[in-house]
Order: sequence, then structure tokens, then C-alpha cells
Amino acid sequence: MVLFIFSLLFFQGCSIFGGNKENPRSSKKKLVPEVHYCPICGRVVDQDLTGKRPVAVKIGNDPAARPQSGLEDACLVYEELTEGGITRFLAFYLCQEADPIGPIRSARPVDIELVYPFRAALAHCGAGAPVLEMIRNSGIADIDELQFPDAYWRTRDRRAPQNLYTSTEKIRNTAGKRYSRYENSESAFDFLSSKEEKQIEEERKRKQAGGSEESEIVVANTIDIPFSQPVRYVYEPASRFFLRFISGKPHIERGSEKQIHADTVIVQYVTEATSGIRDVYGSDSPALGAIGSGDAEVFMLGACMRCSWEKSSRYDHTHFLDSNGEEIKIRRGNIWIELVPVSKRSNIS
Repeated sequence: MVLFIFSLLFFQGCSIFGGNKENPRSSKKKLVPEVHYCPICGRVVDQDLTGKRPVAVKIGNDPAARPQSGLEDACLVYEELTEGGITRFLAFYLCQEADPIGPIRSARPVDIELVYPFRAALAHCGAGAPVLEMIRNSGIADIDELQFPDAYWRTRDRRAPQNLYTSTEKIRNTAGKRYSRYENSESAFDFLSSKEEKQIEEERKRKQAGGSEESEIVVANTIDIPFSQPVRYVYEPASRFFLRFISGKPHIERGSEKQIHADTVIVQYVTEATSGIRDVYGSDSPALGAIGSGDAEVFMLGACMRCSWEKSSRYDHTHFLDSNGEEIKIRRGNIWIELVPVSKRSNIS
């Protein structure tokens, strides 16, 4: 019987016309399509984004500026404190185009530190004289509306200054003509695999059920950030992201009327000091310490990981580190980073 099986295998694998030959079909290698990822938000994209310049846009957030346009298309959004406790946004775009984006507002010193490592073109409408000089000296691609008015337009359905808009195409095209040299930046974040996401979700469920006491994960159904116009994020398990609220109301995207959401929310605690730079009303513009180190909280999949952050210079990305000093991986998708003064703390429930 053994001899019969051996003989059968032998003749199946050989040819009387030429000895051992490989099946030509089996010798062909299967072509695996190359997967491209956005270096900012980690999304899967249909093309290599190497050589495509990121765009960073300064967007207003006082009540008259809402609802804004373009926030839902951003890879990454920073929310930062300005005069009088009002916040503004610095939104980064790369893997998705946005048109329109706005309303566009003026730049602040911390924008330079945030934009620089991304090598992004900065879109804004003016700034105080000291800030404009800092931007010029930094060498970033500065697309100020006061210098490049053709990259912007004003609408008639809003009053100035809440009626200034732009698009990623206009800013990128203008930057390409004025700042021809562009160097790709390294990815700012490490991203979770699907398996790692499931592990976090399972750990969250165990923690919510009263188990996993040794886990560093904190269940986070809601995140409250005590700005003068309070910000809240509410986790929605069905969609697996955080819905954004401001001043007790859903934060809506203009045009689509969709509620803005985040796949990952990061609360980064920063120092706050007087800068000596004042707005037209005489209010001091807060100097936010985005270079250095401090505490942070990373929220994703309904869970919170308390951690620390480090940024050694304006040339470096901010790194978010666990208790072992390892980089925390985040979800692929849109990211919101809240720059919160150390005197304030988020409330998690």
C-alpha cells in the first residue's frame, strides 16, 4: 500500500516528456497591491502621498464663526486658546481635499511650532506684527491672505471677518509657486492594527464590567474640557468615534450639517503665560508651551490612556509616551488634539 501511494505521487509529479516541470500557473507570483497610508492620519489612500505638501489652515471658533467649513475633512485638528478664552483651530490637510475651508483667521506664535515638523503651508489672515516677523524668520511656507489674496475669497452671506475662505487646492498651488522646495516630513504618529484595536475594546469592556483592575485603561464615555466655551466629546460605540459638542450643542459642519467627530482625541496639557502680544482690543495673546514636556491623555475606542508628551524643538513632532517611555499607538482616522492649560483638567466619565 505504501509502495502504491509513493508510486502515485511520483507519477503525478513527473512528466514522461521532460521530467520534473513546474506548473506554469503555479510559478507566477501573485501580485499584492501596494497599500499607501496617509502619513498624518494613517488612513488607507489610493495613491502615494510622497511629495504632496500638507496644508495647515487657521480657522476661527468664536460663536459668529460657527458652523465652520472643512473641519470634517481634516487629518488633524489642533484646538488652541487665544485671547479672552476663545479657542481657534489649526487644521491639517493631506489625504483629503477640502473646499471651502473657513472662516480663516489670524495666526498665533504656537502655530509655528505645530506647523514646522509637518513642512506644511500655513494659511491664515494676518497676525500681530511680532508674530508675522516670527513666521517670516521661521522659513515655513507662509500663505498669508494679506500677501496672497488670490488664494482666498470672501462670501456675501457673512460679515467680515467671518466671511474669508480658501481651499486646499488654492493654498497648495500658491505654495508650489512661491515655495518650490518641499521636503517630506516623517509620520507624526504610530498607528494601531485591527488586532490591537480589538484588544483595547475588549480591555475596555472588561474594565467597564468591573474587571481588569491592573489595567491602565480608563473607560471614557464622555470627555469634558473646561474652556470658556466648554467642549465635550461623547463616545458612540456603533460608529467607534467621539462626537464633538461645544457650549452644550452638537458641533456641526457647515454645508453637510453633519456632527463633527474624532477617531482619536488627545488632551495635551501645556503651560500658559503672557506673551506681550496684544490684539486690537488690547487683550494679551496667551503663550502656549508646545515645546517641552508634560502630561497628556489619549482617548480612542471609548478608552483613555494617561501618558506624557515630549517635543524637544520646533523641528520635531510631539511624541505621546506610555509609562514605559514607548510611543502610544493611535487609531487610523481623524485626530483632534486639545491644547489645554495645565491649570485646567479634563473630566472623564
